[in-house]
Amino acid sequence: MDDTGWLRWLREVTREESIRGIARAAEVSHTTVQRWVGKGVPAETVWELTLRFRGDPIKALMVLGRVTIEQVPQLNFPKIVEYAPEETLTAELHRRALERHVATRTPLVPLGRSDNLARTSFRLTGK
Repeated sequence: MDDTGWLRWLREVTREESIRGIARAAEVSHTTVQRWVGKGVPAETVWELTLRFRGDPIKALMVLGRVTIEQVPQLNFPKIVEYAPEETLTAELHRRALERHVATRTPLVPLGRSDNLARTSFRLTGK
């Protein structure tokens, strides 16, 4: 990856724009960040920063050269989502439904019931 690629990734993962801001967030010196930009971020540091800042693990694997953008669709996503909390899955489905609604401008249809059971509310839990 070229130096601008590393800087772009560091900015994205730390959500900081300047080298000093990245250094402050990563708790290293700005000269260390400058070295990372020029020579690359060590693999263990890429993973540490990805975990610390809740970055995209797929992007981290791409940055490290372990996965290419062409290989991403070949990943076993059904296995990956087994690790996702129910709240995360529900939020993603909701986000996609709203995104589709905005893109297609179709009215949102409330989910109806085909039976005569009383309506009750429920909450998804891990139990």
